Amino acid sequence: MARRRAILGAALLFLLALAPPAQAASSRFSAILHEADREVMVGRVQLDAKARITVITASSDRRAWLRRIARRMNEKATMHVDAPPPANSPRASASRIVMRGEPDFLPALQDYLRTYYKLELRPL
Repeated sequence: MARRRAILGAALLFLLALAPPAQAASSRFSAILHEADREVMVGRVQLDAKARITVITASSDRRAWLRRIARRMNEKATMHVDAPPPANSPRASASRIVMRGEPDFLPALQDYLRTYYKLELRPL
């Protein structure tokens, strides 16, 4: 019986080691717009553990824009990130899918915002 408990305990520890690390319950960021050669702070947002965005404050001229982006990003269940192509592939690039809630989702979301909206989420 003791041997069986030891084996089950070791198996549980192994499975816990394989589990992805939990993201912080909630994080706050400055929303910085990069336009021309300057940075403009357009608001502050909060991200929950699954990287869903809530606009906390926003400048009056960017409030609707920032809320629209937050709504669009919150609708996304997946993001695509660059990945090396398979060895036998003739393509020079490939991507992989990252599901919301996975550890790579937040960096993928930040990269997407920076690329398509020139919006940086800078930790407070």
